[in-house]
Amino acid sequence: MSTKTPAKKKTPSKKAAAKKTPLKRTGPAAKKTAAKKTAAKKTAVDPRIKARRIEVQRTAGRRRLRTLGLLVAVTLVTIGAIALVNSSWLDVDDFEVVGTANTPAEQVEQASGILIKTPLLDVDLALAEQQIERLPWVLTASVDRRWTGTIVIEITEREPVTVVATDDSGLVLVDGSGRQLELVDRRPPGYLLVAGIVATGIEGQPAPPETQAVLRLMGELTPQLEAEVDQIVVDEGTLYLDLRSGGRALVGDDTALDQKVLSLETILQRVDLRCLWEIDVRVPSAPAVTRIDAAGNPRATLTDLSDCT
Repeated sequence: MSTKTPAKKKTPSKKAAAKKTPLKRTGPAAKKTAAKKTAAKKTAVDPRIKARRIEVQRTAGRRRLRTLGLLVAVTLVTIGAIALVNSSWLDVDDFEVVGTANTPAEQVEQASGILIKTPLLDVDLALAEQQIERLPWVLTASVDRRWTGTIVIEITEREPVTVVATDDSGLVLVDGSGRQLELVDRRPPGYLLVAGIVATGIEGQPAPPETQAVLRLMGELTPQLEAEVDQIVVDEGTLYLDLRSGGRALVGDDTALDQKVLSLETILQRVDLRCLWEIDVRVPSAPAVTRIDAAGNPRATLTDLSDCT
């Protein structure tokens, strides 16, 4: 009796097993790939959100472009303005001087310190006014610029009120503030001469301090009384008025000048001025009249007014 040997089961080969079972990759590359797949799943974005993000980015980009364009425009305008200001279109071309009668226009222009071709915006108007007002005759100066290139200078000049002798035997005109204005050869008509004071004769400089008392006295004189006065004399601080009709008025110091002038006017109107030597109004309420006799001797009383010099 024959015996059957059981058949052996076929064992799959290694190659076949390799085909059926996929191999899992390991190492850095495999990990990186897996991470990308996971990130892709997680970062999946709704299309509407994605569209909104794109629009926001575009808006921000347009805003940046507008800002950049504005900066470029401002820069170009600034450069153009600087170029225009420094160009020959906006510089000093000429001067216009108004209000001068005793000061040459060229002297005013020179005193201003402003030069032709100077940029208009570089002109210091206040400094120019200060420098012009240093000129002897100038009381005030106003300087302005026109964009046509013209510098306009308006002058107000001083008014002389008297004439003072100088230390070189000359004469100088003096205004109401005591400023020496101009040297003259002779006393101009209509101006009182001040004797007993010696000025330097430097135009633009103040006259001696004693001149201030004379100016205060002149400020009190009425036109009628001034017409009766030939000159004002200062002798050691004492004021005198030399009268055209002869004699003089003794004023004294510069106190109560208004009362002294009123007292003097009253005497000149009411008293016989023949043989007059002096009218003393130092005490305005009690003026005294002194006359001079034929021999030239001053006397307090003189009964015969026909016998005098």
